Formats: sequence, structure tokens, C-alpha cells
Amino acid sequence: MNAKINMSKQGFRLRPGRIALGVFGGLILVLIGYSWLFQSELVYNPSPKLLCVPSQINMAYEDLALTTEDNVKVNAWYFPLTNACGIVLICRNSSANMSYDINLIEFIQALQLEAMIFDYEGFGKSGGRPSEQGTYHDAQTAWKYLTLHRGKKPSEVVLWGNGMGGATAAWLAARENPAGLIIQSGYTSLPDLLAGHYKQVPHFVVRILCRYKYNTSGFLASVKCPVLIFHSKDDDNIPFEHGQKLLEAAHAPKWFIETGGLHGDEIFASRSVLKSAITNFVAQVGLREY
Repeated sequence: MNAKINMSKQGFRLRPGRIALGVFGGLILVLIGYSWLFQSELVYNPSPKLLCVPSQINMAYEDLALTTEDNVKVNAWYFPLTNACGIVLICRNSSANMSYDINLIEFIQALQLEAMIFDYEGFGKSGGRPSEQGTYHDAQTAWKYLTLHRGKKPSEVVLWGNGMGGATAAWLAARENPAGLIIQSGYTSLPDLLAGHYKQVPHFVVRILCRYKYNTSGFLASVKCPVLIFHSKDDDNIPFEHGQKLLEAAHAPKWFIETGGLHGDEIFASRSVLKSAITNFVAQVGLREY
């Protein structure tokens, strides 16, 4: 009789723990389902609304409508410059649209370089929906426009990737032969970045759940052109260590510049340092007036 009573009490004491475990497991399943179904919204943050067009601030440019191999329209801007020593093809980050990078264009032009920038599918005025393979194909479409339609030699083109665009630019550099590659505030891979943000989740779980890879480090292993990486010690989105690890993954010749400023503010916070570093980089990769 006593034994039965004791067993009943023990069972009663275990029940709240089982309930808590069930609730926790349910929450985990909901989190997994949400992150899987809505992962695109977590990775990409496009905006169809342009801040402005370059002509509104008296910048000479060409508004381009490119077409990918999948017949998707990609909007791009080309910024010509008299007596330029080369051209920079910009692979931007995963938010808003290219109108938010006007200041970067002005910085590049101040270095006596032409510039071209494009919006990924689903961003700005580009058609389609964003995807990892889509971003790579969009970058290759812009490259083909420069080299085939504009007649630019690969040795005249520097690729510039910012954030997610660092992976996109590295992917393109591994397949083509640009004069050089610049990575601004890049990450080693998207699973690595997310694992750092969600430290309470085991790393292997993040890797299983993350459908998007953007493996910048892996792409860099196949990049043969000179590489310049700059990253802010104060970056509040992509930790500084990612930049250091990207340098390790890159082949020589390679350079690393430590900058200041929050994520996205590196150009403003370290303008003079970057101007000098990129000017030297351009000289190192052999760009000349053409």
C-alpha cells in the first residue's frame, strides 16, 4: 500500500518536468519550422523603393536593364568616368537596393575608377525573387555585360563585395579572371555567421537548418587574383574575426586593413586609410589609364 502511494507521488513529481520538456520541444520544432519556411525573409531584406536616382544628385550614369540566362531582368547602373584607370564591379549586401550605395560610388570615383552596380533579383527594380544561385548568376550577368558588351578586359575590372556580396564577388572571382578582389565586411559563410548570432543553438544544428551557404572562405580557396580585405574592429553585425579568417583563406598576394566604424560605416569612419590602401591596391594589380 505504501509502495503504491510512493510510486504515485514520484509520478506526480515527474509530470511537470515532462510538460516543460514537451513545451520546450514544441518551441524548438516551431522555431525549426519557421526558420526553414521563412528563411529567405531572414536572409534577404530587399526594398523596391529607391532613395534617389543618380541624376537627381547630378551624377552621370547609364540605367541598364540586363537579362540573365534565366530570362530575368536585372537593373544595373553604370558610372562612366573620363581618364579612369579601371572599373569596379560592386556586388552589394543583402538589404534595401543599390540606391543606398551612392556614397560608395562617389568614393570609388574619387579614386579615378569607373563603377558598375546592380540589384539582385527581387531587389529594387530587378525582377524575380532572391535566391543564392540567383545572386551568383546576377553577378555573372553583370560581368558578361562589362567584358562582352562594354569591351572591358578582365585585367581592367576589380570586383568589390560588401557583406553577403563578399561571397558573391568571391564566387565570381573564382570563375573569372579579374584584376583584383576587394571584400568589405565579409563573413566566412552564412552558417558560421548565424552560429555566432545564435550561440544557444548547437553549431551543427545551424548548419543543417541553414539552406543558404554563401561560403566566402571556400570560394577564396579558388581565387587566384590579388585580394584586399577590410573589416572594422567595431563591426556590430559581422564580427571582426570573420575578416581575419577570410585573410587566412585567401592566397597571396593579399592584404588586410583594419578599419573603424559600425557595420556599413567603414568608408566614412576610415576614409583616408581606405583611400590610401585601395589606391595602393589598384597600383599593385596593375591598373593603368585606358
